[in-house]
Amino acid sequence: MVGDGDGWKTVPVSETIAAVTGGHRAIATAELPQVESCCTLIWRRQLRFPCATVFAALTEPARLERWMEGRVRADLRTGGRFLVDLGEGLIDGVVLELRPPECFAYSWGSSIVRASVAASKQDPGSSELNLAHHGLAVDHAASIGAGWEAFLDQLSDYLEGKELEPARQRVEHRSDLVRLYQRYLSDTLRR
Repeated sequence: MVGDGDGWKTVPVSETIAAVTGGHRAIATAELPQVESCCTLIWRRQLRFPCATVFAALTEPARLERWMEGRVRADLRTGGRFLVDLGEGLIDGVVLELRPPECFAYSWGSSIVRASVAASKQDPGSSELNLAHHGLAVDHAASIGAGWEAFLDQLSDYLEGKELEPARQRVEHRSDLVRLYQRYLSDTLRR
């Protein structure tokens, strides 16, 4: 779909990824600037947990450390520092918005990550998580998109009490996702 003339187009990833993965599931929606060299990736997940539980998993350092498998320091107030050391990468940002249990946003370099949690309209007691990563350099979007996809799978498994995938397997899985995202972004930018 082409946007409202502001130079952005929104294309559902589900069309491309489902074709590549044999109907797996929608991964994200990408809003790609037609002229600029940055984009926004958006993920939507239905989670069978109340908003407060999902929000806590997204913001509380001890919970984040479990599913992200990194060290987390967070001053959870607007203007506070948000730091996640993943070993292979560092998220070093500032909390931009904090409205429990609805919204959490922070800077990550020159980009912004915003997670919003709302009660599911289809399934009482469940939540809809919308996570957007704005201002991504197109050159890095595939790698970061695949990383978020893997992390959101980990978040879901963590909330469901499942055993979390070991980091080595996650890296192998992420490599496959990077290729899917590269293909998707390449196809989208040619449209």
